[in-house]
Amino acid sequence: RPGTEYCIAHGGGKRCQADGCTRAAEGSTEYCKAHGGGKRCQADGCTKSARPGTAYCTAHGGGKRCQADGCTKSAIGSTEYCTAHGGGKRCQADGCTKSAIGSTEYCTAHGGGKHCQAGGCTKAAQGSTEHCFAHGGGKRCQADGCTISAQGSTENCKAHRGGKRCQADGCTKSAQGSTGYCFAHGGGKRCQADGCTKSAQGSTGYCFAHGGGKRCQADGCTVTTRGSTKYCLAHGGGKRCQADGCTKAPQGSTVYCVAHGGGKRCQAEGCTVTARGNTEYCIAHGGGKRCQADGCTKSAQGKTEYCIAHEGGKRCQADGCTKSAIGSTEYCKAHGGGKRCQADGCTEAAKGSTEYCAAHGGGKRCQADGCTKSAIGSTEYCAAHGGGKRCQADGCTKSAQGSTEYCAAHGGGRRCQADGCTKAAQGSTDYCKAREASAAS
Repeated sequence: RPGTEYCIAHGGGKRCQADGCTRAAEGSTEYCKAHGGGKRCQADGCTKSARPGTAYCTAHGGGKRCQADGCTKSAIGSTEYCTAHGGGKRCQADGCTKSAIGSTEYCTAHGGGKHCQAGGCTKAAQGSTEHCFAHGGGKRCQADGCTISAQGSTENCKAHRGGKRCQADGCTKSAQGSTGYCFAHGGGKRCQADGCTKSAQGSTGYCFAHGGGKRCQADGCTVTTRGSTKYCLAHGGGKRCQADGCTKAPQGSTVYCVAHGGGKRCQAEGCTVTARGNTEYCIAHGGGKRCQADGCTKSAQGKTEYCIAHEGGKRCQADGCTKSAIGSTEYCKAHGGGKRCQADGCTEAAKGSTEYCAAHGGGKRCQADGCTKSAIGSTEYCAAHGGGKRCQADGCTKSAQGSTEYCAAHGGGRRCQADGCTKAAQGSTDYCKAREASAAS
């Protein structure tokens, strides 16, 4: 540099006057860019450096712009286009069109850029750190006790409201990609299938239902892979619950499955059940999506707007049957749907998460000493030991019948359909014992 024996890189030229700084001073100023030297952006309140030949920084329109029609992004390097339109240095791997990273010749996927220094890790190092996000690199969330990565230019992770937020009125979810909205409000990339408005998955142009996203590598499985693994949850993909011996998937941002306390919990006093959807309560306390039938407060089933009683959810495919299909099958229990008992020769439905029907020991058992009967509903006991829903009549301890609040003696359950009769209907019939007997004679 003029008047010195060295170039800028080797200490020549005018140096920044900030204490301890050895960088070159910018232009006619006494400081480097980091310490306020050089020409500044003229946009109100902006302190960034103006781009060469312009009066503004890149964010305010300064510098060379991409020449693609309608694009306002910055052109990269000596090219005429932004990264999205092919500008900048490209990865040299055969067939790859991604941008080369930093001073390397390759994109991150092909080994370019700075890599994590943790032993055996090949992921990209984040920002000015030496490690990837998983090994503590990058900027961390500033919320007390949180170690997750901060999002974008904010100080917090997504869970603590960091990153760009959806612009829809009253929405606090994260905006997706370069859009200003969350998935629910139309943000992010959409599925290219005709008439589909769901989100496209990953680098594909389609939603899960139309073949988008990565698929499980297990033979014959077409379910979506979980996380960075090659398998779906059922075949061992994704994160696993940290409870000893548990192989279930953890819920939400927790490290445990629902059974071991993971996921969001219902906020009703004394309730430990999982909260549903984006609500604060479990189904029993009003959480989740509700049935749209007039006056109905039950939960809507699956992707439908109605509860099972109002024809919501998936229906049995047997001719003339209107019952609900069970699990991933196409039929109700009566027509062979759902999981079947594994006892030899038994065709009954298996109970709960067990492999057997109630008669063969499946399902939850009564916790009373020596009792082998099935526990009722969400209780720990059979009907004889106080389990299940009880009759609401004063002083009555019998079981409530069906979906009613009372036992048969107090008017609960199904009633006889004969004119003027108020007795309980028997079994699957519409009449009481007396009417059945008279009809038989």
